[in-house]
Amino acid sequence: MVDDAANMTGKPVIVAIGASAGGVRALQAFFEAMPADTGTAFVVVVHLDPQHRSEMPSILAACTKMPVAQVGAVESLQPDHVYIIPPDRRLQITDHEISASEFDEPRGHRAPIDLFFRSLAEQHGDGFAVVLTGAGSDGSIGARAVKEAGGIILVQDPAEAEYPSMPRAAIATGAADVILPVRELVQRLAELIRSKDAPSIVEAGQPDEDELRRILAYLRARTGHDFSKYKRSTVLRRIARRMQVTRAETLSGYHDVLRDDANEAMALLADLLISVTTFFRDGTAFDALKTQVLPLLFRDLQPGDWRARHVLDADRRDDVVAVLLGDRLGKLHFRLTLDRRFDLLACQHLLEFRRGLRHQNARRAGDPDCNQRCHHCEMRTSHTCPPLTYGRGLYVTSRRSNPRVQD
Repeated sequence: MVDDAANMTGKPVIVAIGASAGGVRALQAFFEAMPADTGTAFVVVVHLDPQHRSEMPSILAACTKMPVAQVGAVESLQPDHVYIIPPDRRLQITDHEISASEFDEPRGHRAPIDLFFRSLAEQHGDGFAVVLTGAGSDGSIGARAVKEAGGIILVQDPAEAEYPSMPRAAIATGAADVILPVRELVQRLAELIRSKDAPSIVEAGQPDEDELRRILAYLRARTGHDFSKYKRSTVLRRIARRMQVTRAETLSGYHDVLRDDANEAMALLADLLISVTTFFRDGTAFDALKTQVLPLLFRDLQPGDWRARHVLDADRRDDVVAVLLGDRLGKLHFRLTLDRRFDLLACQHLLEFRRGLRHQNARRAGDPDCNQRCHHCEMRTSHTCPPLTYGRGLYVTSRRSNPRVQD
């Protein structure tokens, strides 16, 4: 039976697949198991030798009844087709057209999977991103962007992957919705594609207010976070997304899932608090903040001064401000410490700065200063406190006598 995933507009669902080392076998297994009539356009992005012709189209054509082609000039994405990246090119999507173009980055600094995933996130918030076997971490940042935009992330089980680094990196972002061996992952993906045609709680009109209140009350009881005053449309979209992932057809059914699955409350919380990947969207504004506002704000700063405190908002959209504050305070030889009441999710979020994950994102988003140095503020956390409410932050505790700046 042909699925109607292409919907009434004739535009297909888009599934982006990223793979690297060991990817040929994983992709063969993927397309051997995938039905050829889901109404989906599959875009395969792999790491290829720029000096050699790719045999990937012919390899995958032997595994599926769908037409398989290497992307050349601009072309419209068609349902039940497979599109493959050419060597030495990046892919980008505009509306429902795909094209290949030259890389801006030199060889060795390219991340074609991340680039296409982010292009998909910008153009199609309801797309799917699949991360298969591979070395390195390409795809992890892009997968996060797809999830932020409302898409669904599926990752090959690292225990099955020939090279587990890429799947592990994607899982480490907290963005993965489904983690399964390839053939089981394909079955789950096909189910998710079919379920896209069902009206969501956002599209179906007025949701059941009593059930919505019960869900938010249960979430508060389990996590300590109250979303009753949060932006309603965002709450509904995120719940609808979790309903799709968990196969819940109604708000009442999703409430049952929350009560039955100990991990679902945290999954919903993570979705509601998901951060924005591209921090420096307005370079001029952030440059003014960094060069004009912060120097004046921190003039004559002393330990414990209220001006040193930085508060993260509920959806973690101001990570970049934490970076700028940290850089500025580091220049002033101050030490940053996390408030002891800072909730656990935020602690984990900011500790990623120290590991360089956020600066890797900022570098790829175009912040030139992050190409030159890493965040050098020292952070200490206490993981013995329970999650509380928003509004816990960073504060200055002392001036460092021997500042250390990493170049």
